[in-house]
Amino acid sequence: MLALLDAAGVSRAHVVGHDWRRRRWLLAANHPDRVATVTALSTPHPAALSRALRSDRGQQLKSWYMAAFQVPWVPERVVAALFHSIVVRTGMPLEDAERYAAHLAHADALAGPIGWYRATASSHVPAHRCRCRPPSSGAPRTPPSAGLRPS
Repeated sequence: MLALLDAAGVSRAHVVGHDWRRRRWLLAANHPDRVATVTALSTPHPAALSRALRSDRGQQLKSWYMAAFQVPWVPERVVAALFHSIVVRTGMPLEDAERYAAHLAHADALAGPIGWYRATASSHVPAHRCRCRPPSSGAPRTPPSAGLRPS
């Protein structure tokens, strides 16, 4: 992500992300000078997620795909085969769904997005050591963070 900021000529950014797990938090923790704020969409702070994955059966069931994406080769092909039907069921306009499917319903196109999950699992930086903390923790946050979840 730093390379993206550098390529765009951006010295400091508001980082907003959905489902990149630890990446945005690690960026903020390790490069607070480059991150103005962190906003997580529909995903908790990595320490909270780690606790839930160890102890909450419901969260374990909801997060099955994170483990499945660690298998080489297979996830890209399965998701590519199902992509059209998945994206159509999201409720987005059919024309948009068709356009997304035309570009992404191929194993090669999904290697990057699925690779984010693989890279997160192999990270050697413990997520719970991130200096940014969820708002509910009461601890100081560097930089400021927020979490948004649909009701």
